[in-house]
Amino acid sequence: MPFSGGVNNPSVIIIQKFTAEELKRAEANIVDSSPMVFMSSPRTAGIDKRGKSVFLRHHDGREIVDEDGNKFLDDEITSIPDRFTAWWQETGPVRQVRESSI
Repeated sequence: MPFSGGVNNPSVIIIQKFTAEELKRAEANIVDSSPMVFMSSPRTAGIDKRGKSVFLRHHDGREIVDEDGNKFLDDEITSIPDRFTAWWQETGPVRQVRESSI
């Protein structure tokens, strides 16, 4: 992830194109008052505000490593596609607003 120099506030947006029917309604200024929205607010992105890597830790502060000594980035962004897929499978075409907090 590139370092922007700013505060680390990750965001992810997933957008779906209008269907032909939805496009016709939008062009006619007919607004769907119950759009389906998936929202996720990851708390970590694998880096701190200075762009330095942040790794998962045990409760006592030790870094979590695998059997080869590899560390794991503390990055919740990578889990969003799986959470979106699960949410989509649960909600299907039903129009509703839901929030997912990782």
